[in-house]
Amino acid sequence: MRRLLLAAAAVVSLRAQVLQDYYLLELSAPPAARVATHLRADQRTAIRTDQQRVRRIVESNGAEVLDSFDLVSNALVVRSSSTAGVLSATPGVKRVYPVRLYAPTLDHSIPLHKIADAWQQIGGMDRAGAGVKIAIIDTGIAANHPAFQDPSLSAPAGFPKTQAGTDPSAYTNGKVIVARSYTNPNTRRAYSPQDIVGHGTGVATVAAGVLTTAPLAAISGVAPKAWIGNYKVFPDDSSTAPSSLIIRAIEDAVSDGMDVLNLSLGSLPAPRPEDDPLVTAIENASAAGKIVVVAAGNAGPDLNTISTPGTAPSAITAGSLWNDRMFAAKIAFAGAELPSVAGNGTNSALPVTGQLADATAADGSGLACGALPRDSLKGAIAVILRGSCTFAIKLNNAAAAGAIAAVIYARPEAPDAPNMEVSGATLPAMSVSYDNGTALLAAARGSASATLDFAIGPVAATWQRISDFSGRGPASDLSIKPDLLAVGQNVYMAQPQTATGGAYVVRSGTSFSSPTVAGAAALLMSARPGLTAAQYRSLLVNNSTSVFPSGAGVLNMTAAVNGTVAVSPPSLSLFAKSRALSITNVGPTPDTFSVSTVASAPGPAPAAFPNTIELPPGGSAPVSVQFDAAGLSAGAYGGYFEIRGTQWQSVARVPYWFAVPSQTAASIQVFNAPASVSMGFTFTLHIRAIDGAGLAITDGITKEIVKAGNVVSVESTDANSPGTYEVVLLAPMTAGNFVVRFELGGVVKEVTIAAV
Repeated sequence: MRRLLLAAAAVVSLRAQVLQDYYLLELSAPPAARVATHLRADQRTAIRTDQQRVRRIVESNGAEVLDSFDLVSNALVVRSSSTAGVLSATPGVKRVYPVRLYAPTLDHSIPLHKIADAWQQIGGMDRAGAGVKIAIIDTGIAANHPAFQDPSLSAPAGFPKTQAGTDPSAYTNGKVIVARSYTNPNTRRAYSPQDIVGHGTGVATVAAGVLTTAPLAAISGVAPKAWIGNYKVFPDDSSTAPSSLIIRAIEDAVSDGMDVLNLSLGSLPAPRPEDDPLVTAIENASAAGKIVVVAAGNAGPDLNTISTPGTAPSAITAGSLWNDRMFAAKIAFAGAELPSVAGNGTNSALPVTGQLADATAADGSGLACGALPRDSLKGAIAVILRGSCTFAIKLNNAAAAGAIAAVIYARPEAPDAPNMEVSGATLPAMSVSYDNGTALLAAARGSASATLDFAIGPVAATWQRISDFSGRGPASDLSIKPDLLAVGQNVYMAQPQTATGGAYVVRSGTSFSSPTVAGAAALLMSARPGLTAAQYRSLLVNNSTSVFPSGAGVLNMTAAVNGTVAVSPPSLSLFAKSRALSITNVGPTPDTFSVSTVASAPGPAPAAFPNTIELPPGGSAPVSVQFDAAGLSAGAYGGYFEIRGTQWQSVARVPYWFAVPSQTAASIQVFNAPASVSMGFTFTLHIRAIDGAGLAITDGITKEIVKAGNVVSVESTDANSPGTYEVVLLAPMTAGNFVVRFELGGVVKEVTIAAV
């Protein structure tokens, strides 16, 4: 019986990307957001009538209908033991999707993105975001925090809005004007709009928090006068949110009249956009005139790591940059002081001093992923290499070997100090960059001592570099993503209040780049009312200051406010069938625009015709793009189109990108690997190999790719996510950690898993 129970638990863990027995049934008619505004009420009525017919059929076959959408999606949410194939045979059902699960993925960022300059141009920060409503689709918001108290604001007509039975006075005020939460479909328990995790509160602070004096600095959101809507999709008893709740929140936000939607969440591997119902909902919200901003995800630095729904073509997908300072702990040794990132576990209130010890002496690899000899680190501060297993496993193994603390140092291919989720480990721990880690190793080999000081203070850092963790493009449809880069590393933000007042924390992730851009969108809307969502998107994306190899540039708020040209699409993948740009004059006077091409690397560049366009205010014209890929060698080709007017100084840059596959592996990606599996049972890993341009590799992906681990089968799952494979393995019969090792063309990827 014990083995059977363990096997069942393993199934839940391994299939954590989807909610079993839950489906989205997409119906044939287009959702109401896709029709003209004056026809939407009639369309919603027609959709609901048709849904009732389909609902009766599926319920007669034993299914339970939990929810329905008609605005951004025409779909039913169904719980059923039937297969997707059986459900798809229902008359009127166009397609069936599993309900997928998603995880939630500032003071100095304001001047770095020239936001303060933009404030001054519109008359001060007291006007930033005025009249604009931002929906935060997240873990909830602590509306009573000082960051959301603004006596000068009052809720607009028709607000506040809450779920039935929710007390508005408990969760809304003049700043937070919506408080919606939902019912966990798995447990059937409703939950309140209150944020108990802190993620959503931090996100809302970055987007639109008011000026607040916190212990380490004074902080403000990008659009402090914007209203905030709280759409809590993460149940209190779950670290993931199902796509059905996220679509419900998008539908509610559009219906409530929100202007900007922020989704700091994601899931990997990403399906093709056309096969992703959450992406479809975002596209329909965009069609209804909403600006949707999505985090790129935290699976970098590999290419092709944009999480869904950041793959949505009409969304502004935000990647992360370093801040120009970090609030850091410190390591003192041999007269030097190194910045470090404290783990999120229980750390010492007092400095910890001890001799440095290289973990390589204890296990050979330096990874500390397996049990270490007894007392091999007794009384020492262990220096451990990042990778192959969780931080918690490393720390617990070091503690069992007698260590008093640990320092995890980054790998050379991802050299920045990682943020450490230690998952209950109690050993005090810090992380450092690869360069600082090698310095500590040298000191350890010389028997040096060090002092770990966990007290946090500001330390200067180099910004305008992409965070290691930030998801890179191309997206799953080979489009250019992320669209924009904003500070997401070492951001100081609000957290749910403690008994003594407002709480604050330093966090990192594309989760916090996204609300920076969402706040920027609100600021731009308040500064330049009357433009379309697509034009606002272009002004933000195409007025970025620097163009990175990923295609995205750094948010430049002043340039966006002053921009005079909007471009659709705002970036151009040359894989696209239609290679054309539409240029619109959004300036106040007639202007003549020149179009030129700037290649970022040697190789052919696309040509634009015509290369000179005269446009009146509000006028648009097409530009044809021609590109000859014949005979190109393997690799990536990119750059940008530069669109420059003669009457104004603004310059729009439109990234372009193309790649020729090589079938030579640059990296191997393993998605959603379990921490543990049941002894003697099969389990599944999903993998993908990519080349140096980020394109998926198909050659050589057979059982032979597994060099360590008892492999059963390797099968393509390209139909679900481009370039992915499902690898079925058999767990060992004995308890303990084991390694699954993949190797292709000299590229190695190892995953350490516990057999229990």
